[in-house]
Amino acid sequence: MLKSDNGDIRFLCLKIITDILVRYLNDPNMYDAREANHECTYAINNFIMKKLLPHYRFILEDQDPVPLYGLKLLNNIAQHNAGFIAVISKMDLTSLIFNFFELEHRNNNVHNVRLILKIVAADVMDPEQMYRMEIVKKLNDVLEYAFDNNVDTFYESCLNIADHLLYRSSKMIHKSKGSSNANDREQAEKTYKHNEAFTNNIAVYVALSSHQDPSIAESSAHVLLMMIQQYPSTHEYLFSTNGLSYLKKGLLENMKEDETNIELTNQNVIKYLLKCVHVVLNNNNKYVNRLLREDMIRLAIERLVEEKSKGDEISTTAEAIMKKLNG
Repeated sequence: MLKSDNGDIRFLCLKIITDILVRYLNDPNMYDAREANHECTYAINNFIMKKLLPHYRFILEDQDPVPLYGLKLLNNIAQHNAGFIAVISKMDLTSLIFNFFELEHRNNNVHNVRLILKIVAADVMDPEQMYRMEIVKKLNDVLEYAFDNNVDTFYESCLNIADHLLYRSSKMIHKSKGSSNANDREQAEKTYKHNEAFTNNIAVYVALSSHQDPSIAESSAHVLLMMIQQYPSTHEYLFSTNGLSYLKKGLLENMKEDETNIELTNQNVIKYLLKCVHVVLNNNNKYVNRLLREDMIRLAIERLVEEKSKGDEISTTAEAIMKKLNG
């Protein structure tokens, strides 16, 4: 029925399959990816492999709204069994999914972005192929649109995709520095250049590092730290008027203080932001005077030096920053 000439029948068939399969996948008594020989799990995997996935290119290329339901179901399958990510890649469905990752594409929804995150995280796709398909530019466009229009549902997946790509680059750079292998250095340099486009969105990452949702703020602050560490061109914006304003917000909103005590509500955000500041100050002394003019930030950092019990790494970084400021 998925290949019926009638579009309404194809859609209804996929909707029924989606409703039933998602219900089974969400029931731990019916489906457990760790127990492949379990009777129900085996039957569901067999159905997905033999009856469903062979039709998936047709489903994703069908008329609306079939692809949207197809992406929802495929993301649900991959969420419950990461092993299917490799299968999706072998069937070359990844190229279709990446083609959908366009700001104006009708099939670019939250399920598609979550699938891309799973593909990137699973390392089943050649990185050069991803970069040829302009993953960084597309990610920049989608995240900037989401930020400008308060579409929070895209934040988590987009930030985690950026995190995976920048972390991979960081590891490659670290490996190449201690390697005599010319290929290691070449690959690290190529990846570094590909990821440099992330810096075009530095303003968004700085702003999101002070987001009211703790997980979004933490994810963005970690991405920001990797950008600050790898790309000195980002330092100027962080220490601009706007950048320092968000930095102050990110620090102060995660420090709840009374006369005798201080509570750090999100230690990781504070840790990442302090490390960003420390990297910038170590890189160029011209930023010291800018930070000295920011009394609220300076006082917050001084307070963190005193609170060693709140996290050694936080207080140690804060202390190193104050040493730079005090000359």
